Amino acid sequence: MQKNLEWEKGNMFSKRSVETDVLIKKLLKCAVSGTGIHEEFKCMLKQIAAFVRASAGSLLLLMDDGSLQFVAVYGGKEGIIGERLPPGSGIAGVVAESLRPIISNNPSEDERWAKEFAVSIGYIPENILAVPVMTGNKIVGVLEVLNKHGGFNKEDLKLISSVIPILSSVVEKVRLYYVNQKEIERLRALIDISLKLGGMLDLQTLLEGIMETAKEALDAEASSIFMIDKERNDLYFVAATGEKKESLKEIRVPWGKGIVGWVAEHGRTLYVPDVSKDERFYSKVDEKTKFITKSIIAVPLWKKSEIIGVAEVLNKKGGGTFTVEDITVFEAIAKHASIAIENASLYKELEDLFRNAIMLVVNAIEAKDPYTKGHTARVTKYSMLIARTFKMSAEQRRALELAALLHDVGKIGIPDSVLLKPG
Repeated sequence: MQKNLEWEKGNMFSKRSVETDVLIKKLLKCAVSGTGIHEEFKCMLKQIAAFVRASAGSLLLLMDDGSLQFVAVYGGKEGIIGERLPPGSGIAGVVAESLRPIISNNPSEDERWAKEFAVSIGYIPENILAVPVMTGNKIVGVLEVLNKHGGFNKEDLKLISSVIPILSSVVEKVRLYYVNQKEIERLRALIDISLKLGGMLDLQTLLEGIMETAKEALDAEASSIFMIDKERNDLYFVAATGEKKESLKEIRVPWGKGIVGWVAEHGRTLYVPDVSKDERFYSKVDEKTKFITKSIIAVPLWKKSEIIGVAEVLNKKGGGTFTVEDITVFEAIAKHASIAIENASLYKELEDLFRNAIMLVVNAIEAKDPYTKGHTARVTKYSMLIARTFKMSAEQRRALELAALLHDVGKIGIPDSVLLKPG
């Protein structure tokens, strides 16, 4: 009887060992299928889930800011690919921080479970087995296997753990791919801003474009630029992105108040990961806009040796934290914004000189014909009203204004005997 029992145990172990070898071969086949990262991981998740008789699975990649990003889903809501869980959030977040696997056979009663996230995507798992994906002593992601009839057990954990080394090597390569892609996106963002600097004259449009690029490059929820008003001794918004940008136009921040006030006063970059714990935070802006600020990177804008304003990005998407690389990239973007403002200032000076020269011509025209004095000013006024009604661009308005001012320029060449002839 004892021998039969030992034989059965040995046979079961041998069978499982063979099944594990078969699974490893299937995983390797998925990894080299050439169908693309997401499909390859989906194939691997399908094989792993089937191995422990589960119906779904997901793979989350650990990002530089500590958040976990869904990179593959099988048997669940594939629309969540690209979504992130904040650091430490949910069962996967706990696994990533503790480096220990978790079996939760009743997630809805488990306080570690990310209930709000699950409800928001409309997917409630029956049970979860979550395992850290490690490369040496470093965690690179979390594997979740979901929905096994009857629940998961320690044997399932043992089986899943046996194939993690195969998965980890692939996950690390993908992690490096994501990191490289992010750096490429940031480089493209800086190039894009450089091109905009050379081809756009309207400062407002240019600054809004720069801040939109900054928001996207840093995965932030919002971004804005404050300028310093020396006469009123405060700061005011000149450009903003995000849902609440329209409500910011009338808001001003007293000198020295808030994060932006501190940066304007001290001339140094400041990163605040949690504004609720920083006494410098000026909450009145949030109160007026109904926007909830969680974290801020604020960078001074310089014109030669003078601080002229402050640029800021708010709230890393997915609840993550901004990284050192994010700060470096935003400082570079802020320099481009400073250049744009300085160029606009120089351009305005040239524009004023050019306009003064035109007005000399206009005055000379009207001096020749007192009867039509004020006619040019009236034509220009009506032209600008029409331009606003038709929502013409800044460049179109400028061209129309010049045309209106100079529409009678031909009078200069007409002899007074003809121009002032009575009757």
